[in-house]
Amino acid sequence: TAYVLFLVVGGVFIAAYQTQTAWLYLLGSLGTALAIASWAMAWRQLHGVRVVAQPVAPVSQGDPATLHLHLTKRGRGVSRHVQVLVGPRPQPWWLSLWRAQLVPASAHAALAERLSADAPAELRLPLETPRRGELPLPQAILQSAYPMGLVIDIWRVRLPGTYLVYPAAAPLRRLAWLPSGDAGMQASRATRAGAGLLLRGVREHRSGDGLREIHWKSSARAGRLIAKESEREQDAELVLFLDLRRGIHTEASLEHLVAIASSLVVHMRQAGRMVRLMTQREATPPPAGALEDAELAWLARARAIAESAPVGPPGAVLLSSVPVPEWPAWASHFVYAPETADTAEASLVCPVGTPLMALEGA
Repeated sequence: TAYVLFLVVGGVFIAAYQTQTAWLYLLGSLGTALAIASWAMAWRQLHGVRVVAQPVAPVSQGDPATLHLHLTKRGRGVSRHVQVLVGPRPQPWWLSLWRAQLVPASAHAALAERLSADAPAELRLPLETPRRGELPLPQAILQSAYPMGLVIDIWRVRLPGTYLVYPAAAPLRRLAWLPSGDAGMQASRATRAGAGLLLRGVREHRSGDGLREIHWKSSARAGRLIAKESEREQDAELVLFLDLRRGIHTEASLEHLVAIASSLVVHMRQAGRMVRLMTQREATPPPAGALEDAELAWLARARAIAESAPVGPPGAVLLSSVPVPEWPAWASHFVYAPETADTAEASLVCPVGTPLMALEGA
């Protein structure tokens, strides 16, 4: 509408100049004043509007995330029909002369109908989760064409902060190749162990241990609480070691390796077992935040930046995209995830592009 108005006003001024007609000059001046007044009113709606983004809850890749925006108005007055957009890529101003849209196809929009100092607005907008990782919040675009709808004013607001996207996990069933592999075997061991009565040793008392787990004789000798370690506790934790060397990974192989690890993490949890993730010291991701899932947050931030060869604790499961000749010296199993379908001396071969259900094979 604004462009049509500007073209009409420009045409009127050209006609007035050529014909030297006073009323055409007056008509062009009125059109110019109308455009300026419309823009000033739209600018007034956005003036003093402040946008604050609330923390975004972590989600899995491909699942919808929600951005909560808190809009406030500083000073006196009321802002009406303030529209907020997220998602579109900024385009050059000269390109917008003929391609401008109030809501581009790639954008998500929400409307605050009335906004004042004593009546803030809460808007919810969807966020894209195209890949795993810690992604920056998108730019917010404020729009208003109120009240005339002739000229729209646009303000761009950079939202500080990030949101975490966990890697997607494929559902797995039986993984008999893993140490103490499946849920059925775990349940059988737990039955034989009872409530920790199948004693395998003792350990320091931990918060959450019940009275039945305390080894009273050892506690009396040591002068502090000592707990029993049962077979169930000994087999509960599985260590996954991800080989995150810089030189062995492409983007596809790294994402495939992370997808394998996340699928194994989810499967072990469903089997009632704990999982611990390890990698080379220089590639270890930062610790998870208070509201984050520790293992999935670890995998979301994993990057191939290590230089040293993998060396892990005995009994770990090694995940790598290249053959590792030394793995039998410490790893119980070797999951080989190469860029191509080449085979290797490994417990399981799952090349890039292969469905992750291939992990169920022996």
